[in-house]
Amino acid sequence: MKKRKVNLKALLVILSIAYFSIIFIRQEIAAARLNKEIVKANLQLEEIKEQGERLKEQLEMSRTNPEGFSERLARERLGLIKENETPVMPIPERQ
Repeated sequence: MKKRKVNLKALLVILSIAYFSIIFIRQEIAAARLNKEIVKANLQLEEIKEQGERLKEQLEMSRTNPEGFSERLARERLGLIKENETPVMPIPERQ
């Protein structure tokens, strides 16, 4: 039988390419995961900013028109109605 001579340089090049390819792939996966987290954090930030704006508007309304603000809160949160008003209840959607 003939023995094949292993080319050490070629083997080292192939192993190096495989090693760096694995590292590159892992880094790309980590970068993709971080990008998803950044997008999620940005969405949460936007929601918090919108909530802050709503709260600022409520605060301003409570300062300028306290009676109207109290009435609005009573209607929204407690479901209260004035005399001679007809309550309207939304129909739940079927799933």
